[in-house]
Amino acid sequence: MGYQANDVHLSDEASPIIWASQLKHADFSVLPDTVRCLDELTTNDRSDSHHLVNVIRHDPAFALKILQEAARVGHFDQETWMQSSTLSQAVVVLGYDRIKRMIQDVDIVDIESNRPESVRYLQCALQAYHAAVNAEGFIREKRYDRKKAEQIFIATLLHRIGELAFWCHSNPYSKELSVVMSQHQEACEQAQVQVLGFKLCELSERLANQWCVNNCLSQSFSNDIAASDPVNAINIAEHFTTAIGKGWKSSSIQRVTKEVASFLERDIADTAWLLRKQHDEVVEEMNNFVEVTEFKIVFEDPADIREELICRNKQAEAEQTQSSVDKDAMLKQRLALVEKVISAIEHQPDPKVILRILAKAIARFCSANRIVIMMFSPGTDRLLTPRLVIRDKNDMTNFNIDLTDINNTLVKHVLDENKICWVNDQTSIRYVAYSVNSFRKKINSKSFFMAPLGTDKQKLGVILADSSQPDSLSAQEFQLFSQLVIAANTKLIKLYEIN
Repeated sequence: MGYQANDVHLSDEASPIIWASQLKHADFSVLPDTVRCLDELTTNDRSDSHHLVNVIRHDPAFALKILQEAARVGHFDQETWMQSSTLSQAVVVLGYDRIKRMIQDVDIVDIESNRPESVRYLQCALQAYHAAVNAEGFIREKRYDRKKAEQIFIATLLHRIGELAFWCHSNPYSKELSVVMSQHQEACEQAQVQVLGFKLCELSERLANQWCVNNCLSQSFSNDIAASDPVNAINIAEHFTTAIGKGWKSSSIQRVTKEVASFLERDIADTAWLLRKQHDEVVEEMNNFVEVTEFKIVFEDPADIREELICRNKQAEAEQTQSSVDKDAMLKQRLALVEKVISAIEHQPDPKVILRILAKAIARFCSANRIVIMMFSPGTDRLLTPRLVIRDKNDMTNFNIDLTDINNTLVKHVLDENKICWVNDQTSIRYVAYSVNSFRKKINSKSFFMAPLGTDKQKLGVILADSSQPDSLSAQEFQLFSQLVIAANTKLIKLYEIN
């Protein structure tokens, strides 16, 4: 497995027509995290097609391969299938075993080498995913059905397929173009024309037509002002992804905000916050998927421009100012209470009281349905049983956790590695190797925080704050949960050192 896919070498003559012909039957390299996650999922009996689709969605090249392979296996007409299918349908057609065989026979992008081509390829793949999620979000805001939204997602995901092909396959121009693009970061298309004589979006258009990808994708390259909603969603999402690299205060972001506001028929203020919300969610999900640290800030805006997104009208500005004042006051009040709790923990000599204070504080500051402290049973290091439950106390039988059971390896991982974790639909992919989905089912939880209690020498158990709703717990709550658990464990360490 290496960087180049099938040793395809693009001709020395830079031409979208010639290159598209050469790439007609070529394979693309796949992101290493795609292979890692799919390998874990396809060997886990409790994972389902939804989990596979969630991984494949992150990788444009493998998504295309899945769609094309499903058409072949299902003996579907290529054009009809590519125009109307979704990744969900393709995964069902192929099945687990075939997908597992596919990931064993792919070339992997050599990210660790830090080659300019690899860096560009990964960045392009992440940008494609960012645009695709936003296009899907925009079209859903327009009340299109789920299948149409999935089709628009695929079309947008493949909008940069020509650029991905360029960085994926050996060619005599990649190093020069990478250098020129680095020197002219705000004029990448001009750099492409300077080096190649054409824009890579022209290669994308030819490949899209060649592979019969959704008509919306082909139409999106025409820049037709009277385009349909799906086509507009693709183009606007692409504009947003390109603009975000120039910072939230840039004129490009302001233009895109107006463009989205007009498309969604919303006011500027609402649109600005919608864009920020979608962007932050996509970045968090990408960072959960891609493990390479260097690329975790591809879309992060610099600290010096983390301010207001755009200039608002006076009324919106006044409302926002008041809202900010209220939020700041609430945050200060909450932090003051947290400091009091931490102080109470620090001055408490009884471990049982410390754990009770901890559980009640978490109940106060988190929107969890229940908070459960599970402790080791006397005389065993294998069984955790609930000792303190706050809020929902119904049917706690599934909270008797046998650490020798393969379905409870997530809890064992938290204890062994001294990890504080947050599991929900987006982050569960990190913990697939620890049977996270079977554990979520066991305790009937969509989202939860979990942390170890005690010290390395004296493991006491774990604390879990969970919710039946997938998105009810927030990043701020996780931060507070972590602060409180760390304070409690710090005090417990001191107490056990004394004893």
